[in-house]
Amino acid sequence: MFIRRSRVHPLTTLTTPVARRKYIKEQLLVICVPRAGTTVHEMIPPRSALVGRFREGGVICEVADETAPGLQNFVSRLRRAATGFLTRPASDQIVELLHSEVEMVGRYDATLRRIERIDRPDALAAWLDPEPLPPDARDSGPDYLMRLWEDVVVALGLSSVTDPTAVRRASKQIGFLAEDYQAAGLTRGADELGMLAMWLESQRNPAPSDDQRNSE
Repeated sequence: MFIRRSRVHPLTTLTTPVARRKYIKEQLLVICVPRAGTTVHEMIPPRSALVGRFREGGVICEVADETAPGLQNFVSRLRRAATGFLTRPASDQIVELLHSEVEMVGRYDATLRRIERIDRPDALAAWLDPEPLPPDARDSGPDYLMRLWEDVVVALGLSSVTDPTAVRRASKQIGFLAEDYQAAGLTRGADELGMLAMWLESQRNPAPSDDQRNSE
C-alpha cells in the first residue's frame, strides 16, 4: 500500500495507481477571479478566493474573503473556499457565475491543499493587488519546503514524527505520489512532491560538512 493506512485521508484506501489518479483528478478545482468591468467584480470583496467547478455556461464556486480571522493570505482563503465547496454544497458562500463574469486563472489541488498551477498570473496579480502572488516552490528555498512538509503531513494524514524510520517511509510514500501526479499530468504537484521527497532524504542523510570532508 502506498500510504500507511489511516483514518484521515481517502487516498489511504486506494491501493492502485489508477484509483489514486482518478481521485486526484476529481479533487482538482478551478480558481477564478471576477472579470473587470462586471457587476460581479464590484460585488465580491477584493482579493477573495473563488474556487469551484465548471458547469454549463459558467462555474459554480465558493467564495472566501480576507475579513475572517486567519485568512490574510490568498492560499489560506483558497483552502477555506475549497473545503467549503467540497464539504458544504448548500453553503451560503457558493455562487453560480457565467463565463462572461469570471476569468479562470488557475487550478487548485484539494488533495494536497495547494495551488496546482497559475495560468493567468497577470489577472490574478491584478485581483490580489497589493497582496503578492503565492510563491512557487520550484523557485523557493528550504524554508518553503519545510512549510510544504508541514502541509503535506496534515493533508495526507502522515506521521509528523521525524525519526529516521518515519522520514524514510514518508519520503518513499511522497515519491510514489509524485509519480501518480506526473502520470496524471499535474506537473507542478509532481515537481513539488519530488522536491519534497529529495529534501526529506537530505534531512535523513545530511551532506558531510567541510571538516568531515577534509578529514577523509
